[in-house]
Amino acid sequence: MIFDKSAENLKGRFKLGIRKSKEETIVVGGGREQWMQNMVSILTNNGFKKVDANAATMRVTGDYHKATTYGGIEAILTPVGDSQTQIQLIATANVDNVYALFTSPTQKILDKVMNAIH
Repeated sequence: MIFDKSAENLKGRFKLGIRKSKEETIVVGGGREQWMQNMVSILTNNGFKKVDANAATMRVTGDYHKATTYGGIEAILTPVGDSQTQIQLIATANVDNVYALFTSPTQKILDKVMNAIH
């Protein structure tokens, strides 16, 4: 069998890259349903695309694609008592580019969301 290594054959096959994840957890005042809506607004207003909220699993996800940062975030909402919500944020981003040497793309995504929450 002969393998053709031309650029045309490889085009589109290696879109993902080396990805790393980082997570943070915070507890905020308010119910899960309220924070589900808040998280959709936060992601949408901060440049995230393909924002999706799943009420059954209480998860909100969004993609973040800017010039030097390519990744996304997932927020998992869990009730804490009657009036608080725990938000587990999991950011995943490509780290196989030169810009990742100077600043963590996963931390950049987390910071963007954390600053909007506070």
